Amino acid sequence: YAVQYSNLQGAAMLLKLPEENKHLVKGLFKKRQPNNSVLWSYLYGDIPGITYVDNLSAPSMAVCVTGFFNWTFVCDNADISWVEETIQEICKTEYLQVVWNPLEVPQKPVKGLEIAIPRIEFIERHEVPRKEIQADIRLIDSGLFEKCEWKDIQLLAYTTKENFLSKAFGFCVVEGKEVSCECYATFAADTYTELGVITAESKRRKGFASAACLRVIDEARKRGLTPTWSCDQDNSESVNLAQKLGFHSPLEYEFLYFPQMRHEEEKSAD
Repeated sequence: YAVQYSNLQGAAMLLKLPEENKHLVKGLFKKRQPNNSVLWSYLYGDIPGITYVDNLSAPSMAVCVTGFFNWTFVCDNADISWVEETIQEICKTEYLQVVWNPLEVPQKPVKGLEIAIPRIEFIERHEVPRKEIQADIRLIDSGLFEKCEWKDIQLLAYTTKENFLSKAFGFCVVEGKEVSCECYATFAADTYTELGVITAESKRRKGFASAACLRVIDEARKRGLTPTWSCDQDNSESVNLAQKLGFHSPLEYEFLYFPQMRHEEEKSAD
């Protein structure tokens, strides 16, 4: 998570779909993808991003680059050659993290690919026993938001605090005036929401993360949302917490990381 979203208008040979025409590509994403709530938060206009298409008036293929760490989604049934060419053009000015489900599309774009990061996503969940903690759990409001460690990540997704508070939610564990743990339902779209949690290092092993997450899960259900959990496969702490919360039977997928090529091209030119 080193580089933030920036405008790609200057990239050559790319057809950038005007924001007001995003409805033209919604039908191209009928299959549920991993991290689906991020994609649809963008398509519904909740978070920034850019869509590239093969035809501006009647697109049949699309690549959506969201403003959240350049998480990128490819439409159903896209031609792999077109996908590779589009990724190569975008990577002249940006890096990309392409969400890819090899079970659905075994042939992945490989030109310019630096690494395929194994990921898992949990959707299925059963109830688990709950334990009380010796601290308060509060809905994140305007004041608490300013104290949260992951405030900047939420601003990356939603641009402003007001947008976050109106379109997403979270709960935090509060001791005195300090936030010890925070859990977010950062993206809420297409009946799903993605959970994220962080606990202050000195406050771990106290059950705070589990308690905050379970409160967010309860709130998500009240809002008609199915909570999901995703992480790198080798993130054992995240996997263990997900299982402690009752998540099971994860889907395996990949982040395909394509680095920005500009610096390499400049060196070659020299």
